[in-house]
Amino acid sequence: MGRSHVKEKSSASLRHFPGVENTGSANLQNEIPAASLDSILCTEELLNRPSRPPDHKVENSALVALTSALADSPHTILQTLADKVLEVLQADSAGLSLLTKDGKRFYWAAIAGAWQPHIGGGTPRDFGPCGDVLDHNRSMLFTHWERRYPYLSTAVPLADEGLLVPFHVNGKAVGTIWAIAHSYRRKFDAEDQRLLESMGRFASAAYQAVGSIEILKSEIVAREKAEGELRQLTADLEEQVRLRTEELERRNAQLADAKSELTQSNRRATAGELSAAIAHEINQPLTGIVTMANAAIRWLSTETPNIGRARDAMNKVVTAGHHANESEMSAGYSGRIRRKKPRPMSIS
Repeated sequence: MGRSHVKEKSSASLRHFPGVENTGSANLQNEIPAASLDSILCTEELLNRPSRPPDHKVENSALVALTSALADSPHTILQTLADKVLEVLQADSAGLSLLTKDGKRFYWAAIAGAWQPHIGGGTPRDFGPCGDVLDHNRSMLFTHWERRYPYLSTAVPLADEGLLVPFHVNGKAVGTIWAIAHSYRRKFDAEDQRLLESMGRFASAAYQAVGSIEILKSEIVAREKAEGELRQLTADLEEQVRLRTEELERRNAQLADAKSELTQSNRRATAGELSAAIAHEINQPLTGIVTMANAAIRWLSTETPNIGRARDAMNKVVTAGHHANESEMSAGYSGRIRRKKPRPMSIS
């Protein structure tokens, strides 16, 4: 199946290739018209060309080395794979193109050989060799693809032939693995296709490993972030608990001071009431004593002293004195001392 000639896409496609300015895209488009897809495909020639016999020893050795590299250094496995493709296929350039997450373009994740300076570049999903391979979901051999995709004429040295193989993850095509011959003297054959397809199956495993590592990294970062937030939250809670504890201790101290002050106030009030009661209990008998003493003096001060009356008055003075003494003791000792009955005192 060939694609229609879409010249207007070549200008937009140039922006996906590093080192190509938009100012030169129009001139490039006019100088190199886009050709049909069928005109740049020579996949059927792989079966007609003389082919060397399968070299399973080289293949197995390469896969063992890649497996070991995947275990030892998964971060660099894609570049290691590109290097191994270059070696095994004896190509001039080799690499891997990965489809971006938005599915709009391919980027060259790993390149070995003459095209190595172009690493990080790429091609649009809907107008490029990698897109053709994914659309047809099979291996394809291109010759001078810059005739259809003018932006690739800036990728030097030019590709005389390019052999591309799609690789999949969980049944979904995610990229291509490719080998390039920059000279007409090097022609790919069926054995190259077989070896590259074998490498493509390993590329699927490598892609999944790299993806798993990235997911693991993201999970680690997320976990570390969550742990950091948890530590911060714990520290904040501990600080709040400390502040609340200090506030509670301060308020408890204030409450204790208030209770102590209230106790002191109650004691002062009780002492005042007790003093008033004592004064009342004492003043009342003292008043009677003074009255009786004055009466006794009057009875003794007359021209004819009335000794009997004076004696009665003094006995009352003595009785009142005892009463005052008992009242004071009763108030001071909470009434524990019983009031004694006064004994009459005779005054002779």
